[in-house]
Formats: sequence, C-alpha cells, structure tokens
Amino acid sequence: MKKHQNLNIENMIYKELIKRFTYENTSKTKTKLLASISVEYLEFEKDDDEYIESKGYFNSRCSEVLKSPNQIKEFVHNNVEEFYKSIAENHGGSNKYFYKINNIKIMFARRKQTRAGTYINILPDFIIDKRACINIKNKNDNYCLIYCLLAQKYYNSIKGKDKNETYHYKKHFDEIIQPKDIIYPIDIQHDIPKFEKLNNIKIDVFQYDKNFYKLQTLYNTNERNENVINLLLVDELNEDGTKNEHLIWIRSINKLLRFNDKHKKMYWCTQCLNSSYLTQEKLNEHQKLCYNHESISTKLPSKTKKDIKTGEIVENPNYKKKFKNENNKFMHPVNCFLDFESTLESINNDIGENSVQYQHHKVNSCGLKFNCIHDDFSKPIKIINNKEPEKVLQETIETLEEYAKYSYDIMEHNKLNISLTLEQKRIHWNKTQCDECKEKFTKNNKCRHHDHITGNYISTIYGKCNLKFQYKKFHSDYVHNLKN
Repeated sequence: MKKHQNLNIENMIYKELIKRFTYENTSKTKTKLLASISVEYLEFEKDDDEYIESKGYFNSRCSEVLKSPNQIKEFVHNNVEEFYKSIAENHGGSNKYFYKINNIKIMFARRKQTRAGTYINILPDFIIDKRACINIKNKNDNYCLIYCLLAQKYYNSIKGKDKNETYHYKKHFDEIIQPKDIIYPIDIQHDIPKFEKLNNIKIDVFQYDKNFYKLQTLYNTNERNENVINLLLVDELNEDGTKNEHLIWIRSINKLLRFNDKHKKMYWCTQCLNSSYLTQEKLNEHQKLCYNHESISTKLPSKTKKDIKTGEIVENPNYKKKFKNENNKFMHPVNCFLDFESTLESINNDIGENSVQYQHHKVNSCGLKFNCIHDDFSKPIKIINNKEPEKVLQETIETLEEYAKYSYDIMEHNKLNISLTLEQKRIHWNKTQCDECKEKFTKNNKCRHHDHITGNYISTIYGKCNLKFQYKKFHSDYVHNLKN
C-alpha cells in the first residue's frame, strides 16, 4: 500500500479510538488496547489459474496502560506498520497471497485500580486456623503495606500475644523508605515497584478467588532477591457499594497452601503457585527455570471433558502434549566463522596501582568462512590482510554485511517457488493427515512444506503447522578468541 493510504487508515482508527478513550477513561481505571485484523488470502494449489480463498488473522500485542492520546497514536502507528510487515513477509503461508482486509477489531481492556489500606477482619476460619497470616490492626490509617514490611522484620522479636497491634511497629516506621509522590491507600500495580526499588525487597501479592478456594497471583515479577515478602489482599463491600481493601502479611506461604496437617512440610514456589517440593534445595532448582518467566500457573489438558449439549463426561480428543517451538527443530541455515591474527607490540602502560600492560595486540589479518546447510550456497574461505588494523576491521565488517545480505537473499530466493516431482505431487494430493501434528485435513487447509533455500518439497502439513516452520532471519557470527 502507498504511504498516504497508510496514513489515512491510521488517522481513521486513531480518531475513533480517541472518542472512546475520552468518553470512557477515568482516573480510577486503567485502559489497555488489543487489535485483531482479519484478512483473506488467495491460495494457489494446482496451477496459476486456480485458487481458493482462505482467512488469516493479525493479532497485536497488548498496549501499555494508556494515560494520554499520544500513546494511542503510537499504538496505532506501530501496529499498522507491523501488519504491513507481516503481509510483506507473507505470514499467510508460502503459497498464499494477500487479497483483502475483512475487518479490523480493536478492544479496550479496562480494570479499576487495586488500592490497599485500612484494617479488615474478613479471613475465613480455615485460613486463620493455619496460622500462616498476620493481620496488622491498622484501624485508623492506610499504612498496611508499611506495617507488613515492619512485621516481617520485628514480629519474632516482639513478646506478648498482641503482636498484630500497630504500637509495636510505629517506633520503626521511618525505617521503610517511602516514594516521594506516594498517596495512601496505595495502588498495588503502580506503587509497589517503587517500594521494591527503594527498600531492596521483592514483594509478591496474592488474592483468593470469591469462594476463598484458590490462591491467585495479583502482583509478581521475575526479579530475584534474597529479601522476599508475600502479602495477601483481602476486601469487603461497604453499604454504599464501594470496596475496602487491605494487605495481610503471609508469614508462611507453605502453611497457607498446605491441604491438611497430615501432609509433610512442602516448599512451594511463589512464582507459579503450582509446584511444591520436599526440600528447599529442590525448590531452588525449580526456581532457576521458573524465574525466567512471568508468574503463571500451569494447567495440563484433561483426558475428559463435559459435552456442552448432553452434559455427559466424554473423552477429550485434544488430550495430548504438543511441542510448541517447532521452528527450533530447524537447523539454522547460515553461519560465519572468523579468526583474527595479531602482531604483539611492546608497550608500557600503567593500569591501576599494581598492574602494567606490556603487550598490545595489533590486528594484521582475518579469516572468514561462510557456511550454509546446503553446501552449494556456502562460500570459500576469505583471507583479509593489511598492515593497518583499521582497514582489516573495516573490510571484515563490510564482508559480514555482504554475507548477511546474501543470507537473506538465499532464504527468500525460493520462498514462493516449490519444486515437486510427479511422484511428490501424487503424494501431496493423496495425503489425508498432517505429517507434523497427525490431525486429519479438512477443506482448504493442506499446505506444501518446502525448503525456502532450495525450493525442494519436504512434506504435506497443515497451514498452521507450516507457519511454525520458518527460518529465523538473523546471521550467526562466531569469532575465535575475541577477548584478546
């Protein structure tokens, strides 16, 4: 599409979104945007004169919390550009061509701010009996977060049965560093990151569902910190329909998640709330992987499901584990190996008080070898020699840029050209199920999977499976002994 057409589409979407944002957004809500664009492709199967129409979708990422119209303009511009890019890269499939846009759907996701403040005594007896939570009685203020942080530090040192009274902690109040612009009651999603940064602590906030049956994560990050505090958010409705919310210190997450007293002590992961172990060491091993991701809860597929029409429990046909990153099965098609040679020059530079640099590596040559998984597209070894190091480095960079462009060209060379023998064509048309996921083909979803470099036919698979098998467009360069 032409540039002025892009701008017209952007302006049209932007004006409609501004109207809704101005009308519906308030200081008490947090709004995000999601976009979905439905498009149609023309898929050529037998020859250039026959085709079938198929649908595809472009889904945007969720925007940041919107605070101004400028963020909407940026969101629209970025996603229109991403949409055009996906069309240009032919994400509909290697044998499909963009035909038209059916509709554009943009959704507002709004939620009210979660604020935590004054004391609430609402926990059910079965949670109180676990003795896992400490509810500080700050009845006259909204400083529940600060009292929780102080209780973690001083609760065990306090004598007496009234450890949840605020007077024990008020003398330590100034030990907690507060953000300058803080307003109480706090906004959990907005203010807790500030407390974490100022006080060098990781704060996890959890909340039970309506029936106090399942514990859910309300705020969590994948940052690691030895100083961690777990908090529980509770709430109650007032007579006027407003809601009071309050933070409670979870003294022992292991006790809180324990099913009954007969079980052995288990160590629970607060990142996923799904894994528990008999020892702290096993939990630590699990968290090395778990902390690489956002806080999630694992849900495995069930062998059975409830039939919507009859209400009976039937076998779930989709009960299977699937490999997600299929494109990782592909060997990356191109790489380049480099090795520099240098001449040692004698120098005498002081480095600090006790160190002297007495040698310097002066580059005099570089060897490069470009490799492709298909040998016909590999290049011979190239040697670059020059007494001036700058010229060696300059020519090396220029060569790598040349190889990167060459890599892109060969990966795009046969993207739309599929080479099939008569026997391969017969196999393709007679296939009844996908070679990858083993599901049976339905109408108009059979696709010819081929190598984009050579154009050779590989297999017959679903269109959705074919989209997962794509070469990653980057150039791998491996430099020997780069640190010297």
